[in-house]
Amino acid sequence: MQSLQELDLSLNPLGMSGSVSVSRLLPALPALATLNLRGCGLGGTFPIPGTSPLRVLALSYNPLGLEGLRRLLRDIPAQGIHSLELGAVTGSITRSRSVTGAATGGLGIGGIVREYLEQEGCALSHLTLSGNHLRDEDVEELASGDWEGLV
Repeated sequence: MQSLQELDLSLNPLGMSGSVSVSRLLPALPALATLNLRGCGLGGTFPIPGTSPLRVLALSYNPLGLEGLRRLLRDIPAQGIHSLELGAVTGSITRSRSVTGAATGGLGIGGIVREYLEQEGCALSHLTLSGNHLRDEDVEELASGDWEGLV
């Protein structure tokens, strides 16, 4: 497993605690650059070591919700990930900002993703947010970032 560069565990019923199990597997995969976990039922945190060679992370179709997405993005090192797929992770069409309240600091998906993108050294060059029921406010939150100093 030392030379494995891509691992696709998509559509396996890993469940809410599956991200912890996968995180424990990462140290055994020192060359892993791409990890696909689409539709695995993940909902917990996903601690990834800052020194991980992981560059592509696909988490679409997991029931994270806004609070779970915010926790997840706090665990993913912005300096290493180049491609992040977060399609259809927020759940229903309801305006989740009012539903989640203090848990997300009053932010919608746009603000939560903006916080991640504003991290120093963020290397992200591909972001998928399809299927998250974005509204004008979400795009406005995303656009309201201080992008002047970011390259």
